[in-house]
Amino acid sequence: MSSLANGNGIPPSPSQTSVATDDLSNYDLPDLPTMSRVWGKHAFVLVIQQQPQRARMCGFGDKDRRPITPPLIVKLLIVDSATNQEINYEVNTEWSKLILSVDLWDVHGEHEDNCVRHNAAAPSISATTTTAYPAITQQMGPRAQQLFSYDPMNAPAYRRDVMVTPTPGSVPSSPYERPPAYPPNHQQGYNGHYQNPYNGAYPPRGLPQEMAPSPASSLQSRASQDVGSPGPNRSEPSKNLIGQCHSSLQKLDGLDEIPGLFFIFQDLSVRTEGWFRLKCQLFALGKLGLDGEEGVTGEMRNGLLVECPCLAATFTKPFKVFSAKKFPGVVETTAWSEKFALQGIKIPIRKSDTKGKTRKRNRGEESDEDEDDEQEE
Repeated sequence: MSSLANGNGIPPSPSQTSVATDDLSNYDLPDLPTMSRVWGKHAFVLVIQQQPQRARMCGFGDKDRRPITPPLIVKLLIVDSATNQEINYEVNTEWSKLILSVDLWDVHGEHEDNCVRHNAAAPSISATTTTAYPAITQQMGPRAQQLFSYDPMNAPAYRRDVMVTPTPGSVPSSPYERPPAYPPNHQQGYNGHYQNPYNGAYPPRGLPQEMAPSPASSLQSRASQDVGSPGPNRSEPSKNLIGQCHSSLQKLDGLDEIPGLFFIFQDLSVRTEGWFRLKCQLFALGKLGLDGEEGVTGEMRNGLLVECPCLAATFTKPFKVFSAKKFPGVVETTAWSEKFALQGIKIPIRKSDTKGKTRKRNRGEESDEDEDDEQEE
């Protein structure tokens, strides 16, 4: 007999037993198609030299950063379309006019995940749902309660019924005339919507008249609150992928000491957990000075193209963003990161534990030798 999952005799559901398997299987999803374009006489191809693997989700604060590890490194290949051979990258050209843009996409490459809705008043960074306005506790009449208690999600963009039209005698004819601090009892131009909710806003009769706000300004501020100002609990869209999302081209030596063209993204963070891909798109801001660019057309302003063409695009492999409790740790420093760090690129490098253990072992051997010398004396 097969053993049951718990003492109640209920077997585990298939979804519970296959969560880990399905989760890890995302690493083996097939690569998404890439795009390469011939511009002038050259074809531009993007190759992901270093794939991102995992990251810890960062908060919605401006200073919270949890970089994706290892850093994304993209290599650019420029091929002569006539010979299908790479060009000589030692030629004097304007590589700074090539820009690589990175966007966050879902794991299947079907839609972007660059934005996320976040409730700024929520205590947790994972709360992304909206809530209704809090109930009004001021003393109001039944008509005022009917006007001001509403669901902001179903409210129209402009509320005409909250704008009160006063009688001709209740608004000063000149902007330099101060309206009376207390409306006379015989004025009936304002309905119950005006009379009740603002009684508490006026000071006692013994205070100077200058401290009392005018009825027109009170009505205007109340109407502006109801028409379109966001409440403290309303969610606002925020960027999901933060950090340096654009990188300029750099000519660096690879692991084989051969110069190449690379884009490096060492400051990318994601605010929500889940599985994602990064989409890389190459844009040319202007002519590069390569041979065969005579046929390249486009409106130019100050040496830059008005409409920048997309020369190539590709996706990374899937990577996972963990919550703080489930994050297994950053990936160890790779050979590519160390190679570029030695060439002046600001990439975070983790010192290996073997060097520290070696130093500790050497200190231990030296202390043992000192003790032996003291015993011999």
